[in-house]
Amino acid sequence: MAKRACRVLVFSTSPDCVEWEAVQGFLQTKVKKEPRSIEVRYPPELDGRFPGEKPDDPLFVRTQQAGDWETSIYPSFANVDGVVLIGGARTTKIIGLLALGSKTPLITLGGIGGAAHEIWLQLKADRNSTATDDDLNLMASQAWTENSAERFVAALLQQRQRRLQLERQGAVSESERHRRRALTALALLGCGLFLIVLLALVESLHSRVPRWSLWILFGAPAAARASGAAIRVLWDNWQQQGAVPLELRPVAMTVALGFWASGVRAPSLSCRKFGH
Repeated sequence: MAKRACRVLVFSTSPDCVEWEAVQGFLQTKVKKEPRSIEVRYPPELDGRFPGEKPDDPLFVRTQQAGDWETSIYPSFANVDGVVLIGGARTTKIIGLLALGSKTPLITLGGIGGAAHEIWLQLKADRNSTATDDDLNLMASQAWTENSAERFVAALLQQRQRRLQLERQGAVSESERHRRRALTALALLGCGLFLIVLLALVESLHSRVPRWSLWILFGAPAAARASGAAIRVLWDNWQQQGAVPLELRPVAMTVALGFWASGVRAPSLSCRKFGH
């Protein structure tokens, strides 16, 4: 993780916890590390320093939490980009379930056993996670080589990229839905206003020509163009059968455009006919 310029968040300085080993490995890696690369959130009873940590060490940022050890852990999910589970028991299982529920990128060393293995089983059954089959096979491995840590971190960062991509796609899709709703409302409003215009034209000319003739003159072309636009949408849909993703024109806007185009042309032709 130090080689990939990752920051780490740990919750204990006790030699009995895995953080003790993880932070030592992070510090001993011979790469340049950014200041505040290691954040320690701890309750008062677990205050202490890691081996190699200097007083006021710029690599560390320490945040003392109120309450017990678990109180330091669970609220932190709002601030993490990924979780690594190794062995563990009840607390590790809870953290894993929280990561699954929040769709947080997760690496769980299931092949080592403990609660991490239980979370691996849950992750394997969750087909909506960002973990691929290759990730799951890697996590199930019981062998550990000099390249294992690098492969695990790479898989975690790839999950994060996939999650960010899904979030961007979701944001674009939501924005597109809002845009289409707004355009549809505008199209319907335009149709209503255009009907008022046609009504005004009919009323202004009905003294010379019967109303029903004017409605046929103005309305028939508009209805014909609108129906033609609707049929065009169906035709495009039929032509795209089997295409993924299917691109479907907005029906309301397409019909409205056809309605306006014909409605504008019909009054123009009629005005020439009446000598205006």
